Amino acid sequence: MASNTSAPNGFSFIRNNLSAAPTYQTNLQEISSTNSNSFGKGDVVKLLNTGYIDRALVTDSPVFGIVDWVEYYDTVNQKKVRTLAWLAPSNVQAGSAYASVITDTQAVFAVQSGNGGPVVQANVGMNINFGANAAPNTTTGLSTAYADFGTVSTASTYPFRILGLGYNNYLGPIGNLGYDNTLANNIIEVMANPTAWSGTSATGV
Repeated sequence: MASNTSAPNGFSFIRNNLSAAPTYQTNLQEISSTNSNSFGKGDVVKLLNTGYIDRALVTDSPVFGIVDWVEYYDTVNQKKVRTLAWLAPSNVQAGSAYASVITDTQAVFAVQSGNGGPVVQANVGMNINFGANAAPNTTTGLSTAYADFGTVSTASTYPFRILGLGYNNYLGPIGNLGYDNTLANNIIEVMANPTAWSGTSATGV
């Protein structure tokens, strides 16, 4: 029986929703050098009341954005390291750890759906939460988060708006996964639900 392989790798930027160059706004945000949580490219992060960022939980609202890359100073090898994931290394100079976070609410992301489905055309325009925003793939540095089909609704607290479905000619970073939109684990396109992102939410941290 045919199926879409479940192999999510987070939220991958594919274009900007504005009629402009396919770029996106980022913020360089500090990570506490003692943060024991891990997160990778494509993961959802939140802004703490300390001013640091951390991996977001599915119950967090608002969220801050999507991780693009991470940088810190390695005190053992005595050099700056740029990588796709924060894996809570022990050899980090205090005050040197940062992540580039996509905070552009017009950025469009491709993401694999999970926890039921498929996401269908009638779901376009609705909101959706993320799922499995846990430790990233330690080999690739990529997120393992997905768009949680079980949360598709009009709830204003969910951080993503469904823009459309992935198609058979989709050439994004997920490769050949999630092409069949009649089956669960299909690829969808989402953008920020502005009321649930820190930069555009009316509520401070």
